[in-house]
Amino acid sequence: MGPRKPEVEFISLPSRDKLLDNPPKEAYDSLARLANNALKSGPFSFGGL
Repeated sequence: MGPRKPEVEFISLPSRDKLLDNPPKEAYDSLARLANNALKSGPFSFGGL
């Protein structure tokens, strides 16, 4: 069994803001929690911000 492929997630916050001018607080909190957990999981590259 070979090495595990990394999971890749990309969240574009500027695009999210364009789609949701007034997002519910719960949705924003979930997005922030997802991003914070992704930072703890491993090396990531951030672009397009």
